[in-house]
Amino acid sequence: MHSEAQNIALEEIMGWTESNFERQMPIIESQMARLMYKRCLALQR
Repeated sequence: MHSEAQNIALEEIMGWTESNFERQMPIIESQMARLMYKRCLALQR
């Protein structure tokens, strides 16, 4: 289930510095939480 968008996102993350990563972390966490929530809802159907 690896899409082109995921590959691009991974490459971007790999290029980040640690300080950049720290700054982005809350955004990443909220996106991950939203994805997990949607997946859980889909599984319950």
